[in-house]
Amino acid sequence: MRAMRLVLTISVALMLAVSCRTTTAPPVRPAKNSRAGKKAEQRAALTRCLHALEGADPSLFFDLFATCLGEVQLYSEPSCNKAWATSPAADPDVRIHLIARACGDAHCPQLKDPKPRLCSHLDTLLSSGVRPKDWTEFHLRVLVPSLSLEQSPALLARLAGVLAAFGLSPITVTLPKDSGSSKKAPSSLKIIVTRDGGYVLDEKVLEEKALTKALEEKHRQSPDATIQIVAHSEASYRAIVRLMDAARAAGFNDFVIGAAKKD
Repeated sequence: MRAMRLVLTISVALMLAVSCRTTTAPPVRPAKNSRAGKKAEQRAALTRCLHALEGADPSLFFDLFATCLGEVQLYSEPSCNKAWATSPAADPDVRIHLIARACGDAHCPQLKDPKPRLCSHLDTLLSSGVRPKDWTEFHLRVLVPSLSLEQSPALLARLAGVLAAFGLSPITVTLPKDSGSSKKAPSSLKIIVTRDGGYVLDEKVLEEKALTKALEEKHRQSPDATIQIVAHSEASYRAIVRLMDAARAAGFNDFVIGAAKKD
């Protein structure tokens, strides 16, 4: 009898052991924060796109940045990434409109109210134009939360500056060639951006504050003039953006960018 009890006890113990072994869940491993990791990778990709502009020919800024954005796929909607990637092949006068329409159609339905102003003007972009402020606001509304750009204020500021510059249309086109036409060309105001970020207007080297005052005076004299920016091939894009901001604040709206020959 004792032997039977012993065998029964051992059998029950073995059954419990096997049951515990088969039902015990594997050790829980801490889950990787894949979403945060992806955002960090995308911020690094955006940084590379901005760095690609350093030392580049200013007339190629848009092409370089747009191509890079299309490759790294920063936007959640494929059609928006495709619009950036293909925009360098479009006419400079309409490529901003094409990007705005494609990205707006894709992202505006997903954005919370109040939506960016651009979202309510998608059907009239070609006729009314894209306001630089609306263009910049829209893209920041899309990218800041998706990339957590609030964690990188410096990167956010650089992106905002570049977007604002690209929102000024036309931009990043080569200097116009003489077409041989007898039609009188519109007045232009030539400003040189030097390698070290200085500005030359009317053969005078000006600091940023002096340049702002000079542009205001020039606008009073020729409000319809086109700003012809001739930048050194090694000029910082930040210097060009600051110049365009100052010119826009003075009232100018038309810009043409070209590159000066290397020293």
